[in-house]
Amino acid sequence: MTAFTEMVKTLSPVAWRIAFRILANNESAEDAAQESMVKLWRNLSRFRDNQKFSSWFYRIVVNCCYDELRKQKRNIVHKTDERTWFILGEIVKGDNSEGPSIEEYAEIMEAVTEKLTPAQKTVFVLSDLEGMDNGQIEQVTGMGRNTVKANLHYARKRVMELIKERF
Repeated sequence: MTAFTEMVKTLSPVAWRIAFRILANNESAEDAAQESMVKLWRNLSRFRDNQKFSSWFYRIVVNCCYDELRKQKRNIVHKTDERTWFILGEIVKGDNSEGPSIEEYAEIMEAVTEKLTPAQKTVFVLSDLEGMDNGQIEQVTGMGRNTVKANLHYARKRVMELIKERF
């Protein structure tokens, strides 16, 4: 139990960070991170030695995020305000020395990923924000190599289009 407590202390911030980047909502991210810790505990005996632990863990977190998205039925049209685009512009130009707050970061993430499908958003977050390579993303998401590449290509293209429209 002590070892698992240490594992939770170490992995909870990682789970929250990934969930926050995918869900762009602090409460939803907290729920997904907490649920991922519960699933980690329940499924620890299923972990195979031939797997990479981090990929297995990320997959749990991503699946919890998908569950949260399904629960919320994310068909809500989000209207990003001008302040969010101003903050994003400052970051793009390098003029924002303090960096965005958590709330501002959530708004920025929602603004630049609002037009992405859940799969595109997940691949984009794991690749461009978490720094995973395509092989790791395949393991985490269960997508094939070409599916990961296609989702990442379309996600990057759409994010750049949104940014170029504004700047």
